[in-house]
Amino acid sequence: MKTTALIPFSFLLFTCSAVVPTAEQMRGPFPIMSTPYFEKGEVDYEGLKRELKFVDESGCPGVIWCQSNDAVDLLTTEEKFKGFETCAKAAEGKDITLTLGANGTNTAHMLELATEIERIAARHPSTRLAMASRPPDDVRSEADIEAAWTALAKVTKRPVVFQTYGTSETPTPSIPLLVRLAKNHPDVFGFVKEEADGYSAVDRMEKLNAARPAIKTPFAGWGGWQWLVQLRHCGCEGLVTERAAFAPVLAKIWKLRESG
Repeated sequence: MKTTALIPFSFLLFTCSAVVPTAEQMRGPFPIMSTPYFEKGEVDYEGLKRELKFVDESGCPGVIWCQSNDAVDLLTTEEKFKGFETCAKAAEGKDITLTLGANGTNTAHMLELATEIERIAARHPSTRLAMASRPPDDVRSEADIEAAWTALAKVTKRPVVFQTYGTSETPTPSIPLLVRLAKNHPDVFGFVKEEADGYSAVDRMEKLNAARPAIKTPFAGWGGWQWLVQLRHCGCEGLVTERAAFAPVLAKIWKLRESG
């Protein structure tokens, strides 16, 4: 009788995971979707799918969930898992990079979310999938941040956008730290959403741009209010903002910039 060899799950996870975006596809406006809720507090997952469809049809190259406080701080881990699955299914076959948030109260929680994102990637091989991560809530030093994101590099198989602001108590990662992480893990790191306060964001973005090719894409933050300056003068090539309602305008600005 003919027998069939069993294929290890780890092999299947590696070979059947979602499309990994290239560095070129990790550029431009990546709006963060607002989490829709019903009156009693349950997540409106159908509304989340409609929001993703809107951002995709606007022409934005990327979309993000859950990366803002309407989800990171309010949802249970199980609700986030369900939202990840909902978004990954809705993005199947679309020409958009779905970026899911691996943010945790601590490093173990961040890795739990990242591991689930990789499982979802295996279930949705036609979804182009990346991650975003801010410093875990309990970190209090650069060494803590480096240890946490180094651990993340061992879990993810796809690009990760570092968000430099976590909470009011977590330190802002320095430019040398961001560059070192990008050099140590070039296949997954090198994408930074710069959220330092005020004009310091412009200064830091210029330094990030000077650190190419280790740094691949500096993204603007803070609602995009400095984006036009950063696009023209700071080497910025992307935007991460909670202004998903303005996705068509953001896409138009990006297409104009790309066309010269």
